[in-house]
Amino acid sequence: MCAFPRIEALGLVVALGFAPAGCGPAPKAEAPHQEEKRPAPAGDLAFVGRVWVVEESNAVAKGSTRVFLADGTLVLAGPGSTPAFGSWAVEQGRLSIVEEGIAYPTDLDEIRDDTMKITMHSPGEPVRMTLRDARPEASGRVD
Repeated sequence: MCAFPRIEALGLVVALGFAPAGCGPAPKAEAPHQEEKRPAPAGDLAFVGRVWVVEESNAVAKGSTRVFLADGTLVLAGPGSTPAFGSWAVEQGRLSIVEEGIAYPTDLDEIRDDTMKITMHSPGEPVRMTLRDARPEASGRVD
């Protein structure tokens, strides 16, 4: 039985996420020191070319996906929705995410082999997300 929620567009997102990045494994980020709680530098692009599934968020539906393509395209999909496209960039060491034409300064709070935590700063309350790598081998899951 499949361990992932059924997302109609996941196949498209996976195909788009890995096509430009090639077939090799994504670069691995080193785990931050336990005593350090500062955001990871965006210059460490270990999150690029991978499919990320929202595990927890205060504003984004659980099971939504995000793919940061190497060319700066951001592919977004949610349960029951049509995939959308945004963009992302690293400027002066800081990640910026553009969704629906609005740029959001974004902190990479934590990035590990199978988990990424980000905070997107918007005019309202910051959007916090915990995302997990969608690859079964990233967390030891077997389909």
